Amino acid sequence: MKTISYRELKKAGACAEQLALFKCYFNTKVVVTKDRCLAVKDVFDFTWAARRFLSKKGYTKYSSIVAPALIKYIKTRINTYSHYKCYQALITAEAETFCDIFLAQRKSHVERWFIK
Repeated sequence: MKTISYRELKKAGACAEQLALFKCYFNTKVVVTKDRCLAVKDVFDFTWAARRFLSKKGYTKYSSIVAPALIKYIKTRINTYSHYKCYQALITAEAETFCDIFLAQRKSHVERWFIK
């Protein structure tokens, strides 16, 4: 079972709003599962989490999987209903992909490869 903790989020630079939401939903720690990721897909920024909690290789894979949903979302912003459907597809893809790659990684600690 892999977890993400409030402390890890804070260490990774999460904003005060996301920390407060994490505390509200999970208190101090959460076991990462696909169901949990999908349940909060519209609350938390999984791309932010992917940049901080996935390895460089994992983030590259995440980006390539999520990219088609992001492109479709950007192209449909004019039509409100299509925009909503594509947004839901995008955040679902982000949540599922983050969870799959995070759980498959050997390490569960915060990686610092993205910080210069």
